[in-house]
Amino acid sequence: LPLWPSRLSAALRRIGFIKTILLAITWAYVTTVIPAVAADVIIAWPLFLLLLARFCFMLLLCLIFDMRDIRIDKLHSLHSLATDVSQVVLKRIMLLAFVLYLVAGFLLRYFYTDDYQLASFIITGAAVWIVYRFSLKKPGYVFYYFVVDGLMIFAALATYIAHQLRPSFIPFV
Repeated sequence: LPLWPSRLSAALRRIGFIKTILLAITWAYVTTVIPAVAADVIIAWPLFLLLLARFCFMLLLCLIFDMRDIRIDKLHSLHSLATDVSQVVLKRIMLLAFVLYLVAGFLLRYFYTDDYQLASFIITGAAVWIVYRFSLKKPGYVFYYFVVDGLMIFAALATYIAHQLRPSFIPFV
């Protein structure tokens, strides 16, 4: 957004949560809606729940990065969700996103009786929570670039493995 020369982009730069939300929505949309449309598999509730789960997952990762950059962002007068809300509110947002992620995973099981995918959601959610807890200890950049970013690959692999393990008669979105 900052690359667009307009008054709107200048105003949006002052709204810190826009970047975080836009990034999480983009990742969620690209990894759920676009593949569902391409495969001609659009089932409203399951797709919405998967979109919600992916949004929450990406929001958690984005918030971990936002928390890392608080000091630098404040130094350069940059706004982010982490700089615009208190630490207490940020932790509540993290907890809400984590709970919504798991709830969406459990509700998806209602539509698809696939215990492997449910296990994938639980394992991936636990991994994100563990990484979040480690991020509070202020690790180095290697942690963020390999572990936090690596969670996206980990989630994709967990989903792929769960898909390969499921019985062939169960539909998958």
